Amino acid sequence: MDYSRFINKVASKRIPGLHSLANLLRVPGMISISGGLPNPAAFPFKEFSFKIEGDVTLTLSSENLNNSLQYSETAGIPGLLKWLGDYTLKMHNPPRGMSQTDICTTSGSNDAICKCFEAFLTEGDSLLMESPTYATAVSAAVPLGVHRIGIQIDSEGIIPSSLESLLSNWSSVHPLVPFPKVLYTIPTGQNPSGASQTLERKQAVYKLAQRFNFIIIEDDPYWLLQYPEYQSSKTASSEGPHHFIHPTPSYLSLDVDGRVIRLDSFSKILASGLRVGWVTGPKELIHPIHLHHMVSAAQISGLSQTVFLTLLEHWGHEKFFSHIESVQRLYWERRDIAVDLAYKYLGKYVSFSPPAAGMFLWMKINNCKDSKEFVDKARKNLVSIIPGSMFIPEGNDFPSPFVRISFSLAKKVDMEEAFQRLGKLLAEGENGTNGST
Repeated sequence: MDYSRFINKVASKRIPGLHSLANLLRVPGMISISGGLPNPAAFPFKEFSFKIEGDVTLTLSSENLNNSLQYSETAGIPGLLKWLGDYTLKMHNPPRGMSQTDICTTSGSNDAICKCFEAFLTEGDSLLMESPTYATAVSAAVPLGVHRIGIQIDSEGIIPSSLESLLSNWSSVHPLVPFPKVLYTIPTGQNPSGASQTLERKQAVYKLAQRFNFIIIEDDPYWLLQYPEYQSSKTASSEGPHHFIHPTPSYLSLDVDGRVIRLDSFSKILASGLRVGWVTGPKELIHPIHLHHMVSAAQISGLSQTVFLTLLEHWGHEKFFSHIESVQRLYWERRDIAVDLAYKYLGKYVSFSPPAAGMFLWMKINNCKDSKEFVDKARKNLVSIIPGSMFIPEGNDFPSPFVRISFSLAKKVDMEEAFQRLGKLLAEGENGTNGST
């Protein structure tokens, strides 16, 4: 592939910084009098340990602690990069092989989104985004001055025929807007809609990427949070399979050309506050992201990386996937509870499709043009939900009858109280009283 079309002028002019020499510190026998590394004797931290489930305490060795507190390689510490490489090979098996694939750690997926947009987009470019899409991705794209073009989705994500029609008729539909070269997609448990793309949909979209020559940014933080279709919390999650549910194959696993940049994160499965994510893709597209990272953040937290690596090495792959199984079951049960409550208290007032992944219910308020007023009333009744307009690619000034509800955190008793309050407001609105939407 000719990648010059996709990498913008700023990204193409990036050069390595001094941080590119960090790997020299790991060469046996190397005496370094070059870098401005602080002396570890100045660090007040002398011991670090943490307790994990099973009442097991893990302690960092003095060497690992000192290394974690020091500057290190921008892409990530070698041990974690090896683990991520092995994981990528096991879970995605990129068709072009790992020799043509690079990985760079990032401070969560949001960091990766920003660096991807800033590497591949120029003011005036067109960016394809699902409608609705992740609000933070919209916020990241707005200051770049790009045209954000929403594409139609349903409960199975991007509708290939709709995307094909848009691209085939681009000059008539968007005569003054450049043809797009980037698609940003959240293929699993889509935020906010909860939609999950099937393998067949992904294959169809990938063929369109080949035909129309665009790259795919696959933002997939909920990929491991997949669970069975909704039945009822009384039967399904309590009696369902007690094993790891293998996720739907990724775009990365289909990428024979080298046109997919995949974004992953530990935030939803291990810990969000430690801010460890990673971006995987063809070396040519990861390179400008790596260089940007080198001169901006220099690296992500060495301590966060070392904590995760210590945990993952202690667990091994088998225990890691056992943990993922428990996380899947957690969100499966919470999804069932939320859907049961929604049907019980919101019933005739809303329309929605129960998700099979992720953390969200995407609800359309029936007979409502814009949910903002309802959201304001809900907040006055001490229930926090988000209006659908926040997730429109073209901007949140557009009306939307949808709301996003998260089932990830609230206790069951609080969730039920919240749905009761929302149901009461919707009933008042239908009766033309103070809760009108």
